[in-house]
Amino acid sequence: MIVSDSNIFSSKQTVFFNSDNYEIVKSLNSLTNLNKQTEMVIVGTLTSPEGMKNGYFYSAKKNIIYATIDEWAKQTTLIELKNKLKKYHKNPNIIKQIQANLDKHKIAFLDVIDEAVREKTKAGDDKIIACTLAKKAFTNLTHIKKFICTSKNASDLLKSMAVVDESKIIICPQDIWHYNKDEWFEKLS
Repeated sequence: MIVSDSNIFSSKQTVFFNSDNYEIVKSLNSLTNLNKQTEMVIVGTLTSPEGMKNGYFYSAKKNIIYATIDEWAKQTTLIELKNKLKKYHKNPNIIKQIQANLDKHKIAFLDVIDEAVREKTKAGDDKIIACTLAKKAFTNLTHIKKFICTSKNASDLLKSMAVVDESKIIICPQDIWHYNKDEWFEKLS
């Protein structure tokens, strides 16, 4: 994967990507509920194509973040909202309800990648060909107590930006092969 600090997508150099197989995607960071009361940020690399279609972070069918937060918080709110969002893609009222519930638990979501070229309809970091990092989104977040990265790649990219205190970065995988519910509960507490 080519990682750049500058905007590699503003010039004509992206023309060599076959648009039938690849797409240029922008993160959903503009939709984050991050605010001064946020204590934890769950950091992924880039929202999956299914999540992009639904219009919010971690809303793909197989993603378990909402169920994990719900079980930790002893509620069912987020999973119910995620199911509604899958039915009514990009519904701003549902997204606001998800954000309000995350705010209640002082949690926000961010992607470490700002913009990328990736294979169309494919999830996974290995499908990303080139990207720019979301350095601006992570600048001035000294009030955050924990950055819970959902993969080693997200953690490595966040550290490479050198804008957050590395002692606050935690890796807690959420993919089905490495997921550990007890570890997630510990990190969320």
